[in-house]
Amino acid sequence: MRQTIESVLAGKSVAVAGVSRRPRGFGRQLYIALRQRGYTTYAINPHAESIGGDPCYASPRMLPRPVDWLLAVTPRSATAQVVREAAQAGITRVWMQPGSECPEAIQAAREAGMVTVTRACLFLHLEPVTWPHSWHRALAKVFGRLYR
Repeated sequence: MRQTIESVLAGKSVAVAGVSRRPRGFGRQLYIALRQRGYTTYAINPHAESIGGDPCYASPRMLPRPVDWLLAVTPRSATAQVVREAAQAGITRVWMQPGSECPEAIQAAREAGMVTVTRACLFLHLEPVTWPHSWHRALAKVFGRLYR
């Protein structure tokens, strides 16, 4: 799993599906964290034209340029469709944040031949890991759950 995670994070442009319109929303926080760490980020939310002053796209197929990977922070009911659209857009790597993953989405990613990360919180892997995620990461290491 470590190599898969590293290969996904090596891509420096990412579409974040499920970026919240709420400033404290989890998808919004991940979007900001990626941008702060030097990633080129694109927000995907079919219910918003812009988020935090950045343009927002309704689907991975609508992105203005290709991206290296997709982060899904969507409701489980929407993730499979987002993964299929990402594959149609030529995205070959996907990270499904816990709470977004579902068997149908995982199967769609596999069928598309996508490199896939599941059951791993992105905040535990974005360097530098910040509080409170550093504490969560330490616990995950102690209990052998950081890389599965």
